[in-house]
Amino acid sequence: MRGSHKQNLSPQSTNRYFAFQTLFYGANMFLFRRKLFGGILMAAGLAIVLYCGWIFEYLICLFRPEKIMGKEFVIYTPEGCFYTNPVKMQLWCAAIASLGIAVYVTGHFMLVRRPGAKLPEEKVFTALAWPDNWKKTSTVQNFFIGTPFVGLDRRIFRAFKQKLGHRNERIHNLWPEDLEICSIRDEVSTMLAKIFDWPNTWFHPDDPCDILFWSPRGDLEIVEMFLWIKDKYGVSLDHIVNRLDEMSFLQLIEQIRAAMQDHET
Repeated sequence: MRGSHKQNLSPQSTNRYFAFQTLFYGANMFLFRRKLFGGILMAAGLAIVLYCGWIFEYLICLFRPEKIMGKEFVIYTPEGCFYTNPVKMQLWCAAIASLGIAVYVTGHFMLVRRPGAKLPEEKVFTALAWPDNWKKTSTVQNFFIGTPFVGLDRRIFRAFKQKLGHRNERIHNLWPEDLEICSIRDEVSTMLAKIFDWPNTWFHPDDPCDILFWSPRGDLEIVEMFLWIKDKYGVSLDHIVNRLDEMSFLQLIEQIRAAMQDHET
């Protein structure tokens, strides 16, 4: 008869196993609760929209007609209470319905939204790259573009800043050993960080210009940056504004140097 083999785990292995199980269970519970709460909000928002008239009548009973409609627009008769301002009634119902729509959209966002903005799994000292969910945005994500904190563009911008925040001066080892290139790089990097609110000036030579020259606030920063380049170096690079998505940061610096040399000659 064969005896069963029993594996003895060390206390450290057991602790790691239970820690992993706890983390996995906690993550699943968080996702479940978020989706459950999102479903509840969607149901509540839909109910508010469908029963906005009933909610209006409930507010009338709760706060008295005079406070909701105004004393001059309320008439009491033996048959009941009548309101002489239907426009105000419609505005109240529209406001209640708008609240319901906002609650419904919030619940839908929590229930079906994709995972947050995640950069490709790469090391800190590799070039920045657009995440996949920026290329294929859902209808809900497009609706919240530009919204502080929850908008996809704001979350991607924070992810870029987080990655830049982990870089240091070692990034300069990836640049060519050219004093003129490095000098222009340092000056342009300083102004880029100031205008576009980047956390530092540790830019990779292959960082895409359409990321470094991008801000969820709008396009005014690009205009300001190119005006600064024109004032600083006496050259105009307006012809490459529409080609930033094709250029790396190193290529832009080389363009500035080439334009300066052409200007001098």
